[in-house]
Amino acid sequence: MGECLKVTAAVKNGVIEAIKSIDSQQVLVLQRRPEFLVETSPQIQIIFTDLIVRC
Repeated sequence: MGECLKVTAAVKNGVIEAIKSIDSQQVLVLQRRPEFLVETSPQIQIIFTDLIVRC
């Protein structure tokens, strides 16, 4: 976990389900591989396009 990130939700086995930025910077976290769904899911296309623009 990066220094500017805080875990805000995790399941009992320790898998992190949510994080947030402690310095108010925008953070996008995906727990899946969106590139496999980008051609079939308009919602994933929006997320994936936003990720590419931010990079």
